[in-house]
Amino acid sequence: QGILLTLVYLVYFGILVLNYQLGRRTENVMRIVLYVLPFFALVGGMSLCWLFPMLSRYSNTIIGTIKTTLAATLAHPFKSLMMTALMIAPFLILLLTNWGVPILMTIGLSLCGYLRVMLYDPTFKMLERVRDPEEDEEDSEEDTEEDAEEE
Repeated sequence: QGILLTLVYLVYFGILVLNYQLGRRTENVMRIVLYVLPFFALVGGMSLCWLFPMLSRYSNTIIGTIKTTLAATLAHPFKSLMMTALMIAPFLILLLTNWGVPILMTIGLSLCGYLRVMLYDPTFKMLERVRDPEEDEEDSEEDTEEDAEEE
């Protein structure tokens, strides 16, 4: 599923780039596209940050995963924007500095990943509480029964 979803996002971004190039070459109504496409690119990039955590956390279809990533992106825009910045930061450090390589090799990539997890983990915990309150009660009852049997 991950490979197929990556291909879907590559096609999505390819279409955006193609539309941007076509919009730059025309002088009519297509010029409006130049102002709309960065928004769609930003939303696509922000939803890409939610894609693989959603894919690894929940079992879902490809279309369902895309829908939930878009819903999470639109429901939590600040977190999504911060996760996108954390995803892009290592590449910007590499492009703009000469001293960035040793720092990125030691703590940079893992620190950015850890900070992204800190951003989306509370959201997942909230979704699981909202999604399965009855399962939580059943699990806690089973745990107390198992603890009583062990004693």
